[in-house]
Amino acid sequence: MVLDHGSFRKAAEALGVRPSIVGRHVRTLEDATGVSLFHRQSRGAQPTFAGVRILSCGREILNDVQSLLLKAALSGAGNEGRLCVGVVSLVASGTPRQLLQAFLAEHADVELEIVEGSPRDQVAAVRALRMDVSFVVGTTPAPGCEVELLWSEAVNVVLPDNHRLANLETVQWEHISEERFIVSKTDPGPEVHNFVVRSLSTFGHRPIVGRHPVRREELMAMVGLGRGISVVGAADSAVVYPGQEEFATCSRVCCDCLKLRRQRDTRTRKIQTVFGTITVDAPRISICPCKNYWGFVDMSQSPLTELLPDRCTPELRRLQAELSVRHSYREAARLLTTLLPCRPMNHATMRNRTHCVAADLEQMPADQPAPEAERPAEMMVLIDGAHIRAAHGYQSRYVDVTVGKIEVARKTPRRFALAPKGAGSALATVRQAL
Repeated sequence: MVLDHGSFRKAAEALGVRPSIVGRHVRTLEDATGVSLFHRQSRGAQPTFAGVRILSCGREILNDVQSLLLKAALSGAGNEGRLCVGVVSLVASGTPRQLLQAFLAEHADVELEIVEGSPRDQVAAVRALRMDVSFVVGTTPAPGCEVELLWSEAVNVVLPDNHRLANLETVQWEHISEERFIVSKTDPGPEVHNFVVRSLSTFGHRPIVGRHPVRREELMAMVGLGRGISVVGAADSAVVYPGQEEFATCSRVCCDCLKLRRQRDTRTRKIQTVFGTITVDAPRISICPCKNYWGFVDMSQSPLTELLPDRCTPELRRLQAELSVRHSYREAARLLTTLLPCRPMNHATMRNRTHCVAADLEQMPADQPAPEAERPAEMMVLIDGAHIRAAHGYQSRYVDVTVGKIEVARKTPRRFALAPKGAGSALATVRQAL
């Protein structure tokens, strides 16, 4: 204030105190710093060189303190800062979404972080002050936390498109007491499992509930493929999970005349997935009359063949191809059989599907194709191994055999085989075949 007004008297008048008080505080600061801050003259007080530097730094410190106090007041009032919210399932609709929208509309400067996890982990995070608030379902124990019941919502049952109850607007528990339920092993699967058992136990039924190590999306796909039914809350019901039935229905529309083609019959087909083999409907659709030029040939096709030509899902085929390029076909088949809940894999199937993936990659358009003259001859080398056990009483040792096949465009393929213990030079054998 003395620096701004140029004298102790004017600074005291602006502060509403006596000039002696202002002078005493300035002398205390001069004694603490060890330098003189002002030249005291009859016409006023002029700052010294040291006073200018010290007072400018002091002004910056005061501004920072005022800014700190303002930010602390805003954060304490919830107008800015960071809010960590835990949810169990997807916040797609319903009360959680409405609450978050209303909060963000009123506190636009608050950074919102949404974390999805199990109820027990979220309660532990709230107790450890790593999370501010958590939305959990059911009666999750939360000792040491403040718990408030905010809302209750209806439960929706998830059914396949061709289910006998799919056309009903309201489904009672008595209607689905004999059905097979499927839930996920991950959250909120355990809570759904307990809810289904508790709800159907009042009717004297012990429901059949299968638990699968899949995510929410794969679980809905399993429901669409007829592996069972499930239940979700109102928030999860806002997410659409299309199924194979919709693809088959859309395929009946002719691309030329836009008429609905006749469905010849309904067959079933077994499809291999990463969570096992499932049976799905594979209807055959007759050819449209506008394309039947002969008039008497009854041709038909299955849309599922176009969707899944290898009778397996794209995720399983990709996994098989990635393992086959890193291991032998037999070893890749053994790994999949050990790690996945599917039927035993065959090494021939692994080889054929890997070749299909390679063919699909070759058909993909290149960014800058090389000229025909500079393009090298395409060569494919296939190598596999076998372990031959010794026949008891005739042979005394096992034999490891390596077999291979070399394919070159417009040339007869060549096959070779060698046993490391019997071949003179394995590398020479391979070079000769090449």
